[in-house]
Amino acid sequence: MKQILLFILSLSCCIGTVLAQNYEAQGTTVKKQGCNVLLTIQVALDHDSTGDIANIQAALDGCFFLTCDLPCADGTKGKCKIITRAIVVSWNSLRAADKPKFHHITMLSGQGVSSVDAVGVPNSGQSSGGSWYRNEYSPKVYCHETMHLAGLDDHYRDCRQNRLALGVDNCKDGDTCTAAQIAAGACPACHGYENDVMGTDVTKPIDCNMDIVEVIRIANGANPTFICSDSCCEAVHRTVSKKLFVGISTIFEDSKPDRFNTFGGNLGFMYPVSTSLRLTADAGVYFGSNSGVSYTKAQVLIGASFLPVQYDRNELSFSPYILAGISNVTSKYSSISTSSTSISAAAGVEVRLPVTKTAGVACRVDYNPSFNSAGVSNNFRLSLGVDWKLIGGKK
Repeated sequence: MKQILLFILSLSCCIGTVLAQNYEAQGTTVKKQGCNVLLTIQVALDHDSTGDIANIQAALDGCFFLTCDLPCADGTKGKCKIITRAIVVSWNSLRAADKPKFHHITMLSGQGVSSVDAVGVPNSGQSSGGSWYRNEYSPKVYCHETMHLAGLDDHYRDCRQNRLALGVDNCKDGDTCTAAQIAAGACPACHGYENDVMGTDVTKPIDCNMDIVEVIRIANGANPTFICSDSCCEAVHRTVSKKLFVGISTIFEDSKPDRFNTFGGNLGFMYPVSTSLRLTADAGVYFGSNSGVSYTKAQVLIGASFLPVQYDRNELSFSPYILAGISNVTSKYSSISTSSTSISAAAGVEVRLPVTKTAGVACRVDYNPSFNSAGVSNNFRLSLGVDWKLIGGKK
């Protein structure tokens, strides 16, 4: 029993060590997660008392409980979301190796002006700190100060004499403080930030575009990694074209006892039902002969095909499809004609090489079986032709 307890304790320690290391590398981290971007702000409270961790965690959760859209390069909306989370822990609970990964905040008793030592820089490998008062008049004060840690400046015009003497200009819009504002030591919000937590009134909410997206831009710099990627934007904004295919075909007929080929042409039409799925129809007529018997084969199929984004970008594309329908074969020997109808199918892929913005050369290869009372004929079909994007499409 003693050995089992020791094993459990050892395992718990190992798990605790792994979890303790599961932190981002700096106080504010911006990183991609599929189409989404994850913004993580890690705060550690020093000289914290009972309730500080829970209170400030609740305050930050309340501010960051929102979903923000990360815009595409052209400013439109894609599939990308910004997920923001704040992690609040006790400074003394951290291992020495993890302390540099957190913004170090010293908690002060009573009421006062909470502040940070410096505006942080996301993804810089550095974590700034500050001093926060325990009895702030609004929990959103902690949200305001946390956004400083994440990289945002104040968005109010500081008209206090000592700040003016230092040349502080939070708004950077060319306006200056009025004489009345200087005399009053006022701090009016910058234009457009009157209802934002980084303006004068910290009881206002955090705004996606003015605050969260701005942090992403600061982390982004000259690197477009944190702009919504083309693939995540195209899924929303690309136009999917209708398509017409005209080609010549040969079917390698699985005929008993002798195999033979039929030759003809087929016509295909694709109609978009989503950005990647097309309703597809295919009709063809084929001719051939074997051992003195001439054959005429008519086939009509319908099903679905998948066209990737490369098709609408006018790039080399591979489009799989699966179809089902009927085929009718008329055979004629001397003056005797017979006719039979079978269930048919086609499963294959089309390779398309664009030539112009609307036209391209396409090759289709598919398994084209037919099912009748005699069994299954394992036929294969090869088609070569041209296709056109038709006017109109589906967003």
